[in-house]
Amino acid sequence: MPLNDESNHPLKLYVYTVLFDEMFHFVDERNLFGDVNNKFFITSFFEPKFSFDVILTNNKLKPMDLASINYLAVVVAALSCFVVGYFWYSPLLFGNVWLKEAGLSREKIAETNMVLTFGLSFILTLIISFNLAAFLGTDAGLVWGITAGALAGIGWVAASLGVLYLFERKSLKLFLINAGYQAVTYIIAGGIIGVWQ
Repeated sequence: MPLNDESNHPLKLYVYTVLFDEMFHFVDERNLFGDVNNKFFITSFFEPKFSFDVILTNNKLKPMDLASINYLAVVVAALSCFVVGYFWYSPLLFGNVWLKEAGLSREKIAETNMVLTFGLSFILTLIISFNLAAFLGTDAGLVWGITAGALAGIGWVAASLGVLYLFERKSLKLFLINAGYQAVTYIIAGGIIGVWQ
């Protein structure tokens, strides 16, 4: 959902809340309008079309409505990450290069408890999908879902991996493989949640 839309997008609400909080303090400290209701005065002139009576409660965002989240979409989005990972880290795509750059082998991976690894990975992926759904809100749509997924996957996750890999002296190939996977899965998950939310 574009930020210039008049709907109550979470990021837009957060920015407005911070701005209004600063303005309220500025006005209150200087008693600029005497006994006038400063909050009403400022909000009514800042953007009349915005539903501040719904958005602001004591200058803070209202709690997220967990009932508005489509949990089936969250589960499907989490499962899509595993589907992408199955092909992404297979010999068909980047599996062999990934093993080499990560200093692993299929024999070494086979020695691990795969049930525990996949189980914990799925729980973490569910958390990721849930947070993405909460960020997108309702009626996000395909375009904003994909856009938000790309912004999160590239701008946050991939960039954060880049910082870690620089200090850990990991190879550029390993970064591109792992960061690329994160970007693709966030985009797909965002699209699924955006359409289905």
